[in-house]
Formats: sequence, structure tokens, C-alpha cells
Amino acid sequence: MLRRRKESIFPALRGIACSLIAGIVLAGCIGDDNTPTVNTPVAFMTIYHGEPNLAALDIYASDQKINGASFDYTTYSQYGSFYAGDCKLTFKTAGQSTALVDTTFALTTNNYYSLFLIKDASKTKALLIKDVTDPTTGTNAKIRFANLSPDATSDFNVTTDASTDPIFSNTGFKEVTAFRDIPQGVYSFNVLNSDTKDKVTSFEKVKIVAGTYYTIIVRGYITPPQGNTNKIGIDLETNQ
Repeated sequence: MLRRRKESIFPALRGIACSLIAGIVLAGCIGDDNTPTVNTPVAFMTIYHGEPNLAALDIYASDQKINGASFDYTTYSQYGSFYAGDCKLTFKTAGQSTALVDTTFALTTNNYYSLFLIKDASKTKALLIKDVTDPTTGTNAKIRFANLSPDATSDFNVTTDASTDPIFSNTGFKEVTAFRDIPQGVYSFNVLNSDTKDKVTSFEKVKIVAGTYYTIIVRGYITPPQGNTNKIGIDLETNQ
């Protein structure tokens, strides 16, 4: 099942170490009402909820809540601007006080990051990836693949309807590939078991636009535990 949704979940905050400065778009995200002092060092981060055992969450930066809207499973924020340096992030079940994840990351000025909340064995963890890519050229876009399926017993390949050759090969759980070029066009994507080549999940007829950055995310359980309905699925997110 394909889901494409991006939420503006962060209200604008000011004056808090590590907190989000302003929401949620890559260009112009520090608006007139939220302009930090000149030369304020900032970094940019997007957050994806890929933990299939958890429902809605609250997110705290330096102990202040930063999400305004509900941060549900499979929600993906746009890039927000955070003060650079040590960034303490805490995730809690919405409306609750107990921390599920409490961690600190070092964010470097003017760098871009993606944070994926995942299920790893019996624990909920935050996986931080530094987003590194060259500029797009000509009629190409950029695309990458994230494997967040916690019970996958093999790695995954990704193919398109344009070729049987994988565009991503042998991507294991918790792995996020580098961005690669993909020509603009309309594609169907297949995620395959890298050992058996059986199809795990797929989506069809998605338009890829030149100059845009995309992340394919596979999340959820191949075999959900009793009482859990979050079966394996696929999201295509735009990094912006």
C-alpha cells in the first residue's frame, strides 16, 4: 500500500537550545516572525515515525514539546530548522509523561538530517541519518531507499518497471541508502526479497519530478504480532 503524506507538525519556537526554530519547509523555513539573530548556527532535520508498535507520539526538544499536530505512525515531517550543537530529543506516547526514547544528537551547522523512529528488537530507537547528496542535474531527480521493516528475514532489492535490474540491492533492516539519480517520469516500484526475488510490497504509477529528492520507505511487519495490524507497506516521501 502506497501512502504519500507530509505533515507540518511543528509550531515555531524560539530561544530554546536545540529546539525547532521554525517549521517545516527546506527553503525559507526561518520566516520573518521567527528570524534568529544574525549568524545563528542552524541545522535541518526531518522526522519519520516508523515504529509499528506505537501509535501517536509527542516530541520534545530540550524538554519542550515541538509537535502541534498528532505525530501518528507513518507521519513524516518536512525539514525543520534546529539550533546546531547537541540536540536532546525525547519521544513520548501522546499525552503521557514516560519517555520511550530519550537521546542526544550532535547537529552540525547547515547540515541536513533524517531521523527515523524504528522498532529494533524489543526497543524503540531513533536512527539519525546525515542527508548527503550532490545537486540534481538536467531532467534527473534523486531517490534513496530506507528499510524499516523490523521482522524482515532477508535484505530487500528495489526494481522499477523500466528494468529488472535493481536500483537498490541487498538493503538490510535499519539501512538507508545513498541518494542516486533517477530520470524524471512515471514509475512503478517493486520491493523484493533479495534471496528469493519474491515481491514483498510495491506501488504503481508514481510521477518522479526532475530536481526533487525522494525517499522510498518500507515499514511495518511482514508477520505482525498478535493484535498488531501494521503490516508491511511502502511510502514515497519527498525530502523538502
